[in-house]
Amino acid sequence: MSDYKIKYCFKCGAELPEPSDFCPECGANLTGKEEPQRAEYTARPTQEPPKGDMGIIPILIMVYGVLAIVAGIFMIMVGMSIDSIITIAREYAESMDPQTRTEILAVIEVLAQLNMIYFTAIAILMMLSGIFALVAGHLAGKVSSWKAALVCCLVASLVPLFSIPLDMSFHVSGSMIGTILISAIGLLMTYFIYAAKDKFIS
Repeated sequence: MSDYKIKYCFKCGAELPEPSDFCPECGANLTGKEEPQRAEYTARPTQEPPKGDMGIIPILIMVYGVLAIVAGIFMIMVGMSIDSIITIAREYAESMDPQTRTEILAVIEVLAQLNMIYFTAIAILMMLSGIFALVAGHLAGKVSSWKAALVCCLVASLVPLFSIPLDMSFHVSGSMIGTILISAIGLLMTYFIYAAKDKFIS
């Protein structure tokens, strides 16, 4: 009778009917000698895709945003100054004869209403455009939220155009030309953001 005793693999418990250096089932080393180290490979950690760079575009957009808000505040101040002049004109008209006073006061009231409508509307449009431009410039600078940056820049470009009917009504041709130029530049900035979609991380 053979002196060999049936052994079992210490790792998987498989029966070893004959002497063996390795388990035929799991390949475990049964000699007690260290196995050569095997190279282990781990998955490379995923990295955030590199951000792009919009260059000077975000800065230009934000500069416009600041200037537009300042212009809106300036328009409010101009409107208030004209209101002061109208108030003085009212006081001056009080010293005139009744018929002349009535006619002048009627004209003054019309001017006061037109002044309030025009300067208030222009100020609101300019400041609204400036706020959207600041948001667009901020997002473009961070190259995040491409769609939001695109929409904000587009809105900032189109909002000033709503002042054109007012400019035409009040025959302010110089302001109308400036508005068209500003909107054209804004649409160009919008195109740059649109074309840089691949640079944004979202």
